[in-house]
Amino acid sequence: MSQQAAHALKSLGGVIQQFKLESLLPALRACEALSCEDAFLDVAVLGQFKSGKSSLLNALLGADIFPVSVLPATAVITRTVAGPNLVIRVHHFAGVTTDIAPEQIGEFVTEAGNPRNRRNVAVVDVFTPAMQAWPGVRLVDTPGLGSVFTHNTEATRIWMPNVAVALV
Repeated sequence: MSQQAAHALKSLGGVIQQFKLESLLPALRACEALSCEDAFLDVAVLGQFKSGKSSLLNALLGADIFPVSVLPATAVITRTVAGPNLVIRVHHFAGVTTDIAPEQIGEFVTEAGNPRNRRNVAVVDVFTPAMQAWPGVRLVDTPGLGSVFTHNTEATRIWMPNVAVALV
């Protein structure tokens, strides 16, 4: 990040703090993350719940990575990036990170496996060879908007400042 950009972000942080504009903190954190040299370009799929977001991502990857269901499935932000092997990494709000077996992903990212996010999952990262064609890109599956599960819609809205590119 250039010194000018770093100074601008620091100044913005000071204004946010001075005027107690906490609602702008997620946007500031997203800008800080995007300004890092090794930052991923997040391409998020956004739309109404049950509109085929997870299915679209699976089709793009040519692999069944994101769980799909006839009922609203995705409940947690799930991101995928290039990796030499299939690895699923769960990040919890408490700061704990654990790797899980691929067949366990539904227990952490779906409403059926993790109702009301009782496991307190912040985000799940999937590392997969299927993303090798897109280095530096991170595809993001969201719970969607307008879900019958309001907490899923809220998870999407809270995460939206992190979106660099959106497929709607």
